[in-house]
Amino acid sequence: MIIDVAAKINTSLKITGIKDGMHTIVSTMQSIDLYDTLCVESSDVDMIITDIAVENNTIIKALNAFRNAYGAKCVNVTVKKRIPIGAGLGGSSADAAGMLVALSVFNGIGIDRIIEDGVALKVGSDVPFMLKGGCAVVKDTGNLIESVSEKSDDVYLIAVPNSFVSTRDAYKLYDEVGTYADAVNDLTKAAKLLNEDIVKYEAALNKSKADKVFMSGSGSAMVGVFKDVATASEAARTLDKLSPRYVAVHKSVGSGIRVYG
Repeated sequence: MIIDVAAKINTSLKITGIKDGMHTIVSTMQSIDLYDTLCVESSDVDMIITDIAVENNTIIKALNAFRNAYGAKCVNVTVKKRIPIGAGLGGSSADAAGMLVALSVFNGIGIDRIIEDGVALKVGSDVPFMLKGGCAVVKDTGNLIESVSEKSDDVYLIAVPNSFVSTRDAYKLYDEVGTYADAVNDLTKAAKLLNEDIVKYEAALNKSKADKVFMSGSGSAMVGVFKDVATASEAARTLDKLSPRYVAVHKSVGSGIRVYG
C-alpha cells in the first residue's frame, strides 16, 4: 500500500488558553500539494525505514498508540520525506497519519473511530486534522475539527530557513512574551525572538507582491499568498538568494490523504 499525506499550513493560529497542560487553539488549517509518501506492507516483524531518529519518530509513536488501543499486525514501512521537518508544515504529523491510515486498513478499524477514540490525538495535536485534510477550523487541543467546504484558489509560496524553531520552546516563550496585537499567528513574536531568520524571510516576502504574509505553525516556514503562480515564482527566485532549506510554490488540495493499492 502506498500512502501520500499532504503538508498543511496554518492560515491563522490563535491561542485561547491551557487545558490539561496543553495550549488550546483556534486555527484554520489548509492542506497543500506537498506530500510525504509511505509504502506499507504486512510483515512478520516491524521494520521502519526512514531518516528520522527513533526518539523523534512519530511513525513508531503512531504504531504503538494504535497497537495499545486495538492490537495490530506487524508492518514494513518505507518513508519518502518531502515535507521539511521542524518547519510548522506538519511533516511529522503527516507521517503519523499515514501510518494510522495503513493500520486502519490492515486491521479493519475506521479512521473516524481512531479520531473519536483519541488515538490520533495521543500521537500529536495535528494528527487528527492530517487524517481529514482539506480546509478546516481546528479548535481546543486539536481534537475539534470543523471542515470548511470552500477550496481556496490562492497560490502559496513556502519558504523555510535553514534554521529551526522548537515547538515546545515557541509555546514556552509565548507564555512569557505574548503576541502582537494584529498577529495572524500568535506564535510569531516568540518564533522571531528564537530565530532571527524568520524576520529576514518575513521582510523579503513583504517586499514581494504577496497579498498576505504569515508564519505557519510554530515556524520556521514563512508563507506568502499570491493570486497567480507567475508572481509567486518570481518572488521564489528572490527568496532563493537567502539560501533557504526549502522554497517552492504550492496550491491547496481538498483532502490530506491519497491511497494507492
